Amino acid sequence: MFVINIMDSLISTENKICFFFPYKELSGVPVLFSRLANHLSASSHDLTIYIIDYSDGTMVVNLKLNDNIIILPFEDGKQITPPNDALLIMQSILPYSIRPELKISPETRILFWNLHPDCLIPSFIPFPFFRNLQNKSFKLYVLLANLIYRKLVNDLQSFVDDAVQKKSLVFMDKANYEKTGKYLFLKFDNIEYLPVPAISSIRIKNTMVESPTELNFTWIGRLCDFKFHILVYTIKQLSLISIKKSLKIKFSIIGDGPYKNELINLNVEHDKFKLEILGSIKPEQLDQYLLEHTDVLAAMGTSALEGAKLGIPTILLDISYYPIKKDYKFRWLHESIDFDLGHPISEEDYKEGNNNLNKMLDDLLLNYKIISNNSISYFRINHDINSVIKKLLIKINEAKLIYSEINPSILKKSVLRRIFDLRHILKNY
Repeated sequence: MFVINIMDSLISTENKICFFFPYKELSGVPVLFSRLANHLSASSHDLTIYIIDYSDGTMVVNLKLNDNIIILPFEDGKQITPPNDALLIMQSILPYSIRPELKISPETRILFWNLHPDCLIPSFIPFPFFRNLQNKSFKLYVLLANLIYRKLVNDLQSFVDDAVQKKSLVFMDKANYEKTGKYLFLKFDNIEYLPVPAISSIRIKNTMVESPTELNFTWIGRLCDFKFHILVYTIKQLSLISIKKSLKIKFSIIGDGPYKNELINLNVEHDKFKLEILGSIKPEQLDQYLLEHTDVLAAMGTSALEGAKLGIPTILLDISYYPIKKDYKFRWLHESIDFDLGHPISEEDYKEGNNNLNKMLDDLLLNYKIISNNSISYFRINHDINSVIKKLLIKINEAKLIYSEINPSILKKSVLRRIFDLRHILKNY
């Protein structure tokens, strides 16, 4: 068990932590885990950090190796077992979706970190169309949950309830907790959040790149299904605003993913608006790019923090699996509540006829330094890695769920799920 002195965050010499997230694409979770591993391994010589990732995975690539970090290479189809005396930290996951290669010892303690609102939401029919449909229609989800999948939901309720009670399930923000509670029909008292961190910078930006007649926007994030639609909506809104305000806007996209070609084919450019798709940029090069080429960041999740930590005014965007056809209400990151870094869009996020993005740009052009200061202040109070590490160490110490206590039935895949997984395996050959 971890022993922590809260005053100086010291931990006992036998402590070991294992981060699991084998992933090769640049994405928020592996970058988050690698940052934590770097920070923890450098701040305490008595802590051993194990990393389970592909040899060229995102976590591994972003590690600053030292004697306290041990890499356990992950290979598809090959069994790997974390050290049984190490606390295993994973992104929250439906238990039956845990990678089959991961063989967890019965006595291993686990800390699940809910880093996306859908992490613990079952997709009753595990195909993208049906998943999106149940996300759009909660009534359909409830019908399926009650009539066909009641045992699955009951098992998930028991799993989540047990993990929360044993302090082995933490949520990054209110949005993650609320969707999990809503879709699993659960409610907990006194939920404490473990927000995602980023590393602060001594370099701060509080002036615009060019002039009040030009704005440089940047998006950071994977070009995937739940991010694509709000990104397209934002681009189209800014393209229209640039004409109305006779304001030159350049919108640069940092990221890659399956929706890249659809962005390339957007018909939004004109003499006042330019769209630029840059692809991925290495994390160590990102700060410099943002400082030199960005007046405003638009993003969700950990990507939103990359701008805020530099004092770049940041527009926080929300999750949607469908095209946005109503008048979405934009907001600044520093207006966020309960560590929210992007939530599933609901009716509360719309207001007919609102033009708050236009007003935000007016305010930005007049009060750039004030909004810049608000962004960095919000980041330092809520997401600076030093403050988050202190909370993480407490959660590590408190986590009591061991793998053998998870109901074996919830670790077994349904026939439909096995067919879905086989389809993906065959697709890769």
